[in-house]
Amino acid sequence: MIQARSSELNGIPVVAMCETPFYGYRGLTKRLIDIGLSIAFLVCALPLLLLIALAVKLTRPAGDLPQRRYGLDGHEITVYNSAP
Repeated sequence: MIQARSSELNGIPVVAMCETPFYGYRGLTKRLIDIGLSIAFLVCALPLLLLIALAVKLTRPAGDLPQRRYGLDGHEITVYNSAP
């Protein structure tokens, strides 16, 4: 197996199939780039997410929305979803 390594964990034999080649400053650099790109993507997606949230808010009826649900032993209960 390519890059496989066997060892023991609490007395149980385990096989590591793939390990990261990034250690030390290379691992830190990769982590910082991953976080930076994730934040950049979220910032770019924010306007679209806000438009979707606004569309949901405007098309949803206001007030309490009673819903019939089933609780323990199949007994019907009423749940109110309060819209602020």
